[in-house]
Amino acid sequence: VPGFEGEEYSSDAKRRANGDALSRKLSEVMKSKSSVEWISLLEANDVPVDRCLTPAEAAALPQLRAREAVARAAGEDFAAFPLWADGRRGASLRRGVPALGEHSREVLVELGFDDAEIAGLMRSGAVKGA
Repeated sequence: VPGFEGEEYSSDAKRRANGDALSRKLSEVMKSKSSVEWISLLEANDVPVDRCLTPAEAAALPQLRAREAVARAAGEDFAAFPLWADGRRGASLRRGVPALGEHSREVLVELGFDDAEIAGLMRSGAVKGA
């Protein structure tokens, strides 16, 4: 790929040292083709690849529907846990996707933030609350 043959990308250590520039270049290159085009190109070169899917997109896949591997929670469909043990699925879906900010406070407390710091983060808009 043009633009990646420079000395600054010639080793893993150099790619890491120039990571910000490399990320910008990769972003530009990735935007140059659709996901369908990238998948076709990579598969043609024997590179394992697939698109990242939302839970709802994954649940709509014909293969998952045929395997009865779709779970429903909070009115939404999700791809079910893929592993089986003793003839049954190894886990269950207990709830849907959390709303934006639904668990912000709990996560921040677990990370060691106190009430004043959490209030400040929410006031500033850096963190959304439920």
